[in-house]
Amino acid sequence: MKKQNSIIFCLLMAFLTACTPSKKEPELDFAQTLHFSEDKCHFIAEEVDSVSYLPLQSTAKSVLSSIDKMYFRNGLIYIADIRNRKIVVFKTDGTVAFVIDRFGHGEGEYQDFGCFTVDEDYIYVIDNTRRTVFLYESRTGAYKDRKPLTVTAWDVEAMANGEFLLAFVPMKGGRLKEEQQPYHIFIADKDFRIRKGLLEYDETYSAPLGQPTFFTTDENHIYFSSLWFDGVTVFDIDNPEKYTHIAIEFENKLTAEERADHDRFILSTANYLVATPVFVQGYIAFLITGPEYSEPYLYDCRKNVFCRNNPDDCHNVFLGAIASHDGMFVSSISDYDSYAELVECGFRKAGQAIEEALKEGDTVLILYHMRT
Repeated sequence: MKKQNSIIFCLLMAFLTACTPSKKEPELDFAQTLHFSEDKCHFIAEEVDSVSYLPLQSTAKSVLSSIDKMYFRNGLIYIADIRNRKIVVFKTDGTVAFVIDRFGHGEGEYQDFGCFTVDEDYIYVIDNTRRTVFLYESRTGAYKDRKPLTVTAWDVEAMANGEFLLAFVPMKGGRLKEEQQPYHIFIADKDFRIRKGLLEYDETYSAPLGQPTFFTTDENHIYFSSLWFDGVTVFDIDNPEKYTHIAIEFENKLTAEERADHDRFILSTANYLVATPVFVQGYIAFLITGPEYSEPYLYDCRKNVFCRNNPDDCHNVFLGAIASHDGMFVSSISDYDSYAELVECGFRKAGQAIEEALKEGDTVLILYHMRT
């Protein structure tokens, strides 16, 4: 159904940001290759057990323009709104716990909100302008400390061993004020001192597409993806030097010319990933660009097949994954008209309170409980 595809397209447009192309593809060893073919896809709805809603309280300070990164940790929900340079933290019932909105020049204030992560003790905010990491208490948001950083990083993740992974992807026209070694990944110790670089790139390389974030996580792994290659790098959360690559083989993939020429890339009708995949117990959620628009897919690891939405039925339609939690994919919606159109063609109807929240433009999380 064209209507359903147009709704999903509108909800996913925030993922897309044009940048520049790569000039050569890396030579990597792949532990696994997933073969993408729409002809062999079955429907995502068959893999979803149920769908539930969690409305997020909206206050003057907590209102969200977007959800760029999300964690379910410490009995709280941490959400980054990069455009508004803030982190909104909710309790698991959706009420606001606290907000970190510290843009400025004073003590504990950041001049740039590059990215963030959280562990048991602290929330870490990367300020690339100052090359500084700001630390805030993970359960209160109170400012605690700051640490110097010697690299620019577009994303960060906390490892189980107390170290951190930092991600960097070079962009056309984005020359750094201070040069750094050509690595996509830096391993930093607990004080953010860089001890090693991984995934070295050619110094002529620049990415053909930007992303708000480059990492996703689950209980055991950290995942990194960019258009450096078609696939994802999987890091052991206990040891960042243990990692593997998973490739996606697209039948309709980018040509070398499209990767090397900005204009050809923008006009390409090839398939490619535009966001880092999200993993949940036997499933991988992808956002894949096709000839017309980006579309969410699931990969069923047990059946070794890609799944897509049924174009004629919105029952259990998948809106894409922002994060995962407790065996569920997490998405969001904040537009009542889109919700109403989905319900009209078969999506689960929410209660009156949630519908009223959507009419006010509030954000509602959609939780996809997967079949096991």
